[in-house]
Amino acid sequence: MLPLEAYERLCVLLRARGVKVATTLDGASLAGSDARAGWECFKQMAAEPAYEPFVARSGDAARANPARDGDLVLFETALPRPALGRTGFHAWFTRQFSFEDDDGEYLGMNGITLHVEWEMATALEPLGGTQLWGSGGPPNPAIRDDQHPEVRKWGGNGAAAWAARVETLDAFRVPFATAPVRAGFSQSDI
Repeated sequence: MLPLEAYERLCVLLRARGVKVATTLDGASLAGSDARAGWECFKQMAAEPAYEPFVARSGDAARANPARDGDLVLFETALPRPALGRTGFHAWFTRQFSFEDDDGEYLGMNGITLHVEWEMATALEPLGGTQLWGSGGPPNPAIRDDQHPEVRKWGGNGAAAWAARVETLDAFRVPFATAPVRAGFSQSDI
């Protein structure tokens, strides 16, 4: 998969599971009841390699270099912020690509994000905000624990290790014990 094809890849994975994906101008939406399938497909897409060189929108040859944090994943949650239009508990799962040219010069970032929202409930209030970073794609032998201490903090190298760690967090388990009200995903430059 090429990094800029992550949205299409997620659509394919979801539809293969029988999930209805409603596309809009700014992304795709899923029924709240399909949010867990969205997570399962996101995990699969996030673990796939996306390192083949490609031509960026600028016309430059580009690539995501996982050895230089070119492929990261992030789980984050937030409580309601009515001033921002958020009334429920929110979780975001992001695969963030950072691009460079053949000389290692920075060319920009792009990310795909799965967003899930729950009605606010008393059980969700103590969870607060959470962030857990990890490395995307398959385990990378070039990323060693002794050179990258954050890998130990992330619970391992590669998206599968990150996803396993996410699933141990109360900020994941408690909300997913109930049905979300909505879910969706989008991909854009960051």
